[in-house]
Amino acid sequence: GVRGLPQALSTVTMDGGILAAANGGSSPVGDRAFPIDNLPADLISSLRLTKAPTPDLPADSLGGNVDLTTKSAFEVSGRLLSYRAGLNWNSYRSDAEWTPTAALTYLDTFGSDKSLGLALTGSYSKTANTRDRLQNSLAAAPDGSGTIVNTRLRLLDDVFTRERIGFGGKVDYRLTRALTVGVDATFTKFNFN
Repeated sequence: GVRGLPQALSTVTMDGGILAAANGGSSPVGDRAFPIDNLPADLISSLRLTKAPTPDLPADSLGGNVDLTTKSAFEVSGRLLSYRAGLNWNSYRSDAEWTPTAALTYLDTFGSDKSLGLALTGSYSKTANTRDRLQNSLAAAPDGSGTIVNTRLRLLDDVFTRERIGFGGKVDYRLTRALTVGVDATFTKFNFN
């Protein structure tokens, strides 16, 4: 949430394009709220938070706007290849499984004046989180005394698996120092079981 307002009253954009939630009618935070944790952070270079829109910005949110900027080859000088690989393990329970995580980013510029940029990013992560809690039901005692008693108790010991996959690509062409045009595409997939 931005400025203390619920998530549904703010907008999320990526490279200036508005992102919409694909879970209409089923989101606990409202249909307008974009579940930002579904995006792999490896695809994002920076973010800009606008709390009070200026006249040149859309006024479609009360809370504010979070604009995510994807990686660009013009952010670095020369070629960049970065990677990450590892394993996740939830140490809260001994029966938790090891799950993989990996990311790869390639940024490079081409041409004699380095005016053409290529950015490719991929990310995969799988995590297992546990929920260990007791759920109880309370009711009035059957003896009519008005005492509240526990009528049912059950253990919730679920394991939640989250799988997040994302790919991004961007081709930029720098026309002048102040003007760059480009095409970018992003694919993300998020599973929660």
